[in-house]
Amino acid sequence: MNFLKTIYRRLRSRYPLFALIAFSIACIAGCIHLLCFVSADFADFFNIRVAGVVRLVLAKVTGLFPTSLGELAFFCLPFVLTGVIAFVVYNTKRERFRTLTRFFACAFAVISLFYSAFVFTLGMGYRGSPLEEKLGLERKELSSKELEETTLFLVERINEYTDQIQFIKDSSSVMPYTFEQMNEKLNKAYKSASEKYPFVMGYSSRIKPVMASQLMSKAGLLGMYSYYTGETNVNTDYMDYTLVFTCAHELSHQRGISREDDANFMAFLVCLESDDPYINYAGYVNMLEYMLNPLYTALKEENRLSRYSSILSKLDERVLCEIGVASKKTEENKGVISTVTNKVNDTYIKVQGVESGSKSYGLVVELTAAYYKKLNFENNG
Repeated sequence: MNFLKTIYRRLRSRYPLFALIAFSIACIAGCIHLLCFVSADFADFFNIRVAGVVRLVLAKVTGLFPTSLGELAFFCLPFVLTGVIAFVVYNTKRERFRTLTRFFACAFAVISLFYSAFVFTLGMGYRGSPLEEKLGLERKELSSKELEETTLFLVERINEYTDQIQFIKDSSSVMPYTFEQMNEKLNKAYKSASEKYPFVMGYSSRIKPVMASQLMSKAGLLGMYSYYTGETNVNTDYMDYTLVFTCAHELSHQRGISREDDANFMAFLVCLESDDPYINYAGYVNMLEYMLNPLYTALKEENRLSRYSSILSKLDERVLCEIGVASKKTEENKGVISTVTNKVNDTYIKVQGVESGSKSYGLVVELTAAYYKKLNFENNG
């Protein structure tokens, strides 16, 4: 006991108490992280029972503020780094090495807290069982026929909604309510989804539009879940139907669905769960967009263009126009910033054990095809 007290006194004489507490928390987080690598069942339990509570508390606390605290922190970062460099240079010149030691201990403590926050919020979702297992879906590589059947299913569903949607001529559909009302409708849809899927928490939370949405567009980002503040941040510079789906996607991260393809599919299911036709429409159109490129690639080369055109000809012209406008906007925003951002995002996703990296967003087509197959089977007995 005296030995431990001696070690503690020596550490306290060199490092601030804040740093020692932060490092202790990080050690606990590291042990939990390792356990989740070993057991997907433990990761699922921790993600729902422990991390779920942390995400809920963060969402409720930061939801009291109208602006994104995560975005403010990001824009303050250059000033913080400048201050850090100035502090280090000043104290180095004056040979205040004890001060620098304590300062760097605090700096590493802050970094360790970010790691701990990741473990106690979003991180364990990457190590749990995949969404298809939770939903009882059979996921596999798709044939051109399966891709075509699923695409036609989506086209058929979209066409059922178009007469209920308002379109601007040669432009896009219009969300018939405010951002805040959309937020309420999605919260209601998540509440309904939580009654079907026990791994989804059905609480209400505040979606936060990003102030620098145009800059976010240049970076090729539609939204972001800020795990250290528990906030869902979305880019409002895109089409309305994209905005709705992005909000649903980021809310799924907030509820512990970490993998990008899983978050996309959960967003799709939640959009269908809503009693609002525009949200239903947004879910189907966004999923159709993910389906089109794999379908075109899978079709036989000799009749690829004609078959692809034949399938698209079944889609309402107003929707085709909307998808075209969205595609053009995406192309216009491609550049150095978006390339760098995509590379960073790709690296982050791969570090979490998802080998496909940023391509994992598009893997949602396999889940959608499995969903269609199961739905078709149930309807036909």
